[in-house]
Amino acid sequence: MKPNRTSLCLTAAVSTALAVSMASHTADAALTNLYTFNDGTANDSVGGQNGAAINGGVFTGGVVDFTANDGANGGAGGGYINLPNGLITTAVTGGTAGSFSYSIWFNVAENRNWAAVASFGSSNNGEDDTNGGANAASYLQLIPFAGTGANPLRLTSHLANEGAEGFVDTGSAALNTLINVVAVFDQSAGGPGNLSMYVDGTLIGTNPMANLDLATFTNDNNWLGRSQWNDGAFDGTYDEFAIYDEALDQTAVTGIFNAGPVPVPEPSTASLLLGAFALTMRRRRK
Repeated sequence: MKPNRTSLCLTAAVSTALAVSMASHTADAALTNLYTFNDGTANDSVGGQNGAAINGGVFTGGVVDFTANDGANGGAGGGYINLPNGLITTAVTGGTAGSFSYSIWFNVAENRNWAAVASFGSSNNGEDDTNGGANAASYLQLIPFAGTGANPLRLTSHLANEGAEGFVDTGSAALNTLINVVAVFDQSAGGPGNLSMYVDGTLIGTNPMANLDLATFTNDNNWLGRSQWNDGAFDGTYDEFAIYDEALDQTAVTGIFNAGPVPVPEPSTASLLLGAFALTMRRRRK
């Protein structure tokens, strides 16, 4: 029996609502990983590279909350999101060779100097161990309060055993405010390449990277909320994290910022979906 007009309309309405909520992301073929936290997990709805909340983390209203962290529980003691090993090199080698970008929406609840909002790479003692520091490891980090000078928001790159880093700074991150940072790393023309930081859609700056190889560097510590060093744990919330396999330009960044994080589906949408399914099943039984 063919579905009647009512069931078709209900199903179409649900499909349209879900498509609109994802349009800003799925329209861009460069998107490789998307963590919205809307379903109460750290699952990847695009690439299937699921993460996990470690040492706590409260999923509520489409965000994951780590405000229970404090300045004393750095290293492995604080709560954070653990993402799969090799996540960055997979993006770098899967799209435009030598480049990738990420977009992160976060809210800082309290200043914890050097606490990383995002960190990808390794530490001196390898996976899951930061007690020995990270000067002998390569990594990329985003730090809301880099504890020097004006305590800036800093996007940084570090090459193993090299003191100098390639980074971009701007003013300190605003507390209790939803912030979008898009970080762009581009070695498509060879090393060392450049890194660029956009904050709320605006380009802050572009500088040379540290000369690590994005396609081959060890990234077995891929974390949201934990540093490669024994720094304090990030104190705040995450609304969304996305990875792209190319160097995004200003047009793409503007689109990401204007669209905002993927919203949590409204209860009415879920109810509509269930209603359409129930109606279809009921008619099939006749």
